[in-house]
Amino acid sequence: MKKNKFYYLTIFFFILCPVYLIFSQTPLENAPASSSEPIYATPPSSLIEISNEFITIRCNIENFDKGRFSVDTTKGDPQIQTDDNQILIYGHPKPWTSFTTIRIDGEDFVFGGPTKRRAGKNAKFGTEIMPPQKKDNETIETIYSYKDVIKVKQELTFTRSPSTRMKDTALIKYTIHNTDDKPHNVGLRIVIDTMIGTNDGAPFRLLDKAIITETQIGGDEIPDFYQAFDSLIEPKVTAQGNLRGGGITPPEKVVFSNWGSLADNIWEFPYEEGRNFMRVGEEEYDTAVALYWNERILNPNEELILSTSYGLGGITTAAGKLSLGITSPAEVSPSKKRGFLIVAYVENTGGFDANDVKLQLILPEGIRLFDDSPTKEFSTIPAGSSLQTAWQAYATGKKEGNVQITLRISSSNIEENQVSRNIFILSPPAIFHKITLPKELSIIDGNYFPESFTFKLLIINDGDSQIENFKANLMIPEGIIFTRREVPTRYSSIIEGKGKEEFVWNIKANGEKSGNLKFSVFISSDDTPDKFIEESIYVPPISANIEPRISFKDVKVGNFFTIEVVATGVKDFVEGSFNIKYNPASVRVIRTSAGEAFVKDKKFFQWNEPLIDNSIGIVKGIYGKLDSTNTITGKAILALIHLRAEREGETEIFLEEVMLKDKNEQQIPVGINSLKIKILP
Repeated sequence: MKKNKFYYLTIFFFILCPVYLIFSQTPLENAPASSSEPIYATPPSSLIEISNEFITIRCNIENFDKGRFSVDTTKGDPQIQTDDNQILIYGHPKPWTSFTTIRIDGEDFVFGGPTKRRAGKNAKFGTEIMPPQKKDNETIETIYSYKDVIKVKQELTFTRSPSTRMKDTALIKYTIHNTDDKPHNVGLRIVIDTMIGTNDGAPFRLLDKAIITETQIGGDEIPDFYQAFDSLIEPKVTAQGNLRGGGITPPEKVVFSNWGSLADNIWEFPYEEGRNFMRVGEEEYDTAVALYWNERILNPNEELILSTSYGLGGITTAAGKLSLGITSPAEVSPSKKRGFLIVAYVENTGGFDANDVKLQLILPEGIRLFDDSPTKEFSTIPAGSSLQTAWQAYATGKKEGNVQITLRISSSNIEENQVSRNIFILSPPAIFHKITLPKELSIIDGNYFPESFTFKLLIINDGDSQIENFKANLMIPEGIIFTRREVPTRYSSIIEGKGKEEFVWNIKANGEKSGNLKFSVFISSDDTPDKFIEESIYVPPISANIEPRISFKDVKVGNFFTIEVVATGVKDFVEGSFNIKYNPASVRVIRTSAGEAFVKDKKFFQWNEPLIDNSIGIVKGIYGKLDSTNTITGKAILALIHLRAEREGETEIFLEEVMLKDKNEQQIPVGINSLKIKILP
């Protein structure tokens, strides 16, 4: 469990006592960091970290609690000096309190290594595939496997905060891959142990409410973001959790609770609406957030990406007797389909009640509210109290570039105040595409060449705005199939403005249809119109053929040599029979043997030794058959004929009474070729 107040008082006493130096040389496990000194001069060996000028993301690499993470500020908001070296997600000196649960077919597992601590102590855990590793000093990746069929990759990296547009936010991303041959139901829960500097119980700010007791929201109730800060007038640090937009995956449920309840229960927990944030079993306030993504079907070889982000928030403030704060995205895209949230904060610091209060949101050209009034009235705001309210707005597309929104407050007995915030309206996304696909296939040895090939779709976003939740679904024509474990749909949570992304499918022709075969790709996203893209490939007709072949360049009188009888272009071949005719004066058959088609792992399938009659030049009754679980499509070497050259000159080898059958015992139409051999002296 976390440490209580008695613990800190005890430690403080021993710090003052010289005898303490004898007893301990180690740092306090949960002591809060000073705002004037770095939390770590150098990271302990139990951690790896990535850091930029705004935040540091840390990941535990010890055997216990491996993969668990914490987030702190470095320099934080450049405009605020007090938020340097502050905690955003608890975890010192080793992250362990924030953790993630993977639910697979109703069974729950905690991500990462096992724990001896309270958070998920008695849970089931997976198998480590890749321990936490840094990737280009921008990402920490960790991979675990569950039930030998579900592979989960955790990625911790920097992302831009919607309200600041700085990379001052941690992206917490999970890629869940079903490696099995059958579907599974998968779900995810992320618990974030929030902390605002040294404040472990700061209320959450959500739309028009300050959340100070246990609260649950779901579905359309879930807003774009929530914030937490200690003071509106002089916030030491402002945290923001993002729930929608920016390429993250909206959860189905969000619960604001005390950390103890969530630590003791790895999925559902005894929720009590209105219960305070006192940590269960202790006497300290301790807030945490649980994000739930419900179970959904994950098909074979399918991937599911679920993500959230948490870091710094941006609030523009104006001090006064009626202090104001306003927050919104720093950049918005012109889209009525997906608007954005504007939140206003008011704190009465005037020393007496404010009466007949009017709060007015003044919008520039290019931004409109959906249905709400820009003016909100309050009869009284008591002295020392605060309130918040919110509007849903959208960018109309009639203006691009920098604009300013203004929040103005007036009262019948307190002086006016106002605050303005800049918003940059981006140009809309613009999709261009390029398809890379062979123009045509060729046929070699009765097989298509290349045997398998790729369909590549390059999506280019030429606009400034992001494209979110992009999906491309490849519809293949008759005659084309996906290779094993390939799936038709590709996803991208976000394609950045002026960015691009390539999607690749592995496919092959199966010979069931030829000619110009047309592919269709259906693309869609939250920000662009649905669109069909078409492209064609020419697939030549393929037909079955059987012929004798020789690999010798020169055959001389007296040489021993071998002929292969090869069938090409066959589909689901299982059975074949034929005779061989030749001139016995020119060549002599020594023996025959089964071809590769009838041999597997040194095991022979059914094979009949034929009758060899060199007096009349015939090998009669060559026959082989596979079992029902083995078929051949394409090329099949049916028999080897071993001969001796007897006389100089040209001779010819013929196939007669050819009968090939498929797995349904249907005769395969086949072309028959002969082989001419020139025997040298």
